[in-house]
Amino acid sequence: MSLTISAEFTMGTYQGRGPTGAPEPFPEVDRLFAAFTAAAGAGPYAEEVAGGLRISGRHRPALDWMQSNPPDSIYIPDYRFNVPNVTAFRRTGLRSKGKYSQPTSRDAVARSSFEGALTWRWVEAPGPEIVTALEELAAEVAYLGEANSPVLVQVLLDAPLEPEALKRVPETDLFPAGAVSISTPSPGRLTFLEAAYAATRAPGKAERAAALNEEEEQAAWSSAGRKLRWYRHAEAAPSATSAPWVGAVVIEAQAEAGTHWPPRANDQLAWSLALHKALARALDPAAPPIITGHYPPNSKLPANRLAIHIVGQQDPIGWRPSRGIEGSFALLMPAGATAEDQSAILSGVQSLIGRKVYRGRDGAVTLTDMRFVEGREFWRPVADGLRRLFVPRPFVIADTRSQRGARGTKAWGLEKAALLSIGMVWRDLLGLEGKGAAFYHDLVDAMRSRVVVHNPKQVVGQELVRFVHRVNPSNVLTAYTALLEFTNLEQPRAPVALGQSRHLGVGLLVPVDLPGTVFDEDGGLSWA
Repeated sequence: MSLTISAEFTMGTYQGRGPTGAPEPFPEVDRLFAAFTAAAGAGPYAEEVAGGLRISGRHRPALDWMQSNPPDSIYIPDYRFNVPNVTAFRRTGLRSKGKYSQPTSRDAVARSSFEGALTWRWVEAPGPEIVTALEELAAEVAYLGEANSPVLVQVLLDAPLEPEALKRVPETDLFPAGAVSISTPSPGRLTFLEAAYAATRAPGKAERAAALNEEEEQAAWSSAGRKLRWYRHAEAAPSATSAPWVGAVVIEAQAEAGTHWPPRANDQLAWSLALHKALARALDPAAPPIITGHYPPNSKLPANRLAIHIVGQQDPIGWRPSRGIEGSFALLMPAGATAEDQSAILSGVQSLIGRKVYRGRDGAVTLTDMRFVEGREFWRPVADGLRRLFVPRPFVIADTRSQRGARGTKAWGLEKAALLSIGMVWRDLLGLEGKGAAFYHDLVDAMRSRVVVHNPKQVVGQELVRFVHRVNPSNVLTAYTALLEFTNLEQPRAPVALGQSRHLGVGLLVPVDLPGTVFDEDGGLSWA
């Protein structure tokens, strides 16, 4: 026997905002759980105690079941997410010093219009006591999201499965093709919600002054006890990856006062290293080698590990940051990450949300939220009529010193250094193994038919050490930049980083889309 919870908006529209103020296109599972928790703790079934109300013992098991069992499928009907490009002027109704506030200008709030009811379905229904409790609570849910989204919620048994429903993906697939990430409660979410509610009603708490703006009236929001899970249509089968990094865990960050954010090019490694240390400390002593880079002796080292880079709102990213977010950390997940590696990284990231990352005198940022971005959606799509090239930011630190005389008569130059950097990143996907000068030349030869290196130029300066975390004092650093054109890249929107510092903020390839008319007859860029 299956169990389905359906929600039909009586006005046909949904309005809700996340913790950063960004509008949500549809209510996620965590939103549904919060509504049931509010109905249990503040509705007619709540028990009266000294100083307020609490969830009754009869309804608590139903909430425990909801937070411990994510839906097996979710149906989201066709909807239109209307983001009005207009400004609304209105009184907020707040008083300050005995007077009502003046009309304020704000962006008109986005709403979603649905063609039917949303449903959350569990293949196995719980016991009859929990079903009855859920039915009672569903009748007391007045709205989902904000108060102007009235809703009718029902609990149904053995309801038919919608053919277009999204099915939950196994947790071992972190970036499954065609899937969307949805916030769901996890065990402990109920405790955090109750604690947050109790904190706002602590006995003896002094009455605060009148709010100065509407934002101060919003209740505090906690990310604890929630988890992002993947859902997709049944026919969307996972495909083999052809990119070194399959996607990114994007951590949005809000800069503290006086902090330059996103950071300048010469500070990106330092900020990436600061987050790396925070992540390693959060998982200590169980941080896996994919994060630390410390692998057991005699083990085969992978081509790529977890890479941390910083992207800003002005970059050609393929997703829309939350309101007020100017820069975010992008944790690139390598193609060879195991399910245990993925779980450890997500556990560490979730523990950091809401905390600050410090950079001494350079300031601090608060990690506000996280999201998953598939590799094939990391950068914006290529516009019609344009050719996609990439430029490293700010440049690439060469993987090795010059290999002159190792093979052939042509000197080892910047073009070969660039091809080697690309080959080092793709070597696992190409199945190439080895070491030493001969292996380096094998990688160069393998990449020559796949990549065109336009106008490579060496970058010199005394501050190159600021772009490398660790370097042998006897090693001479070589840096270069170039326009790179992949001739048969299957995923032109996937994130890629090159060079010795590719795992910590240096060498991220940023798309540059150019019209075909700027190329000469031989395919070169003589003007660059």
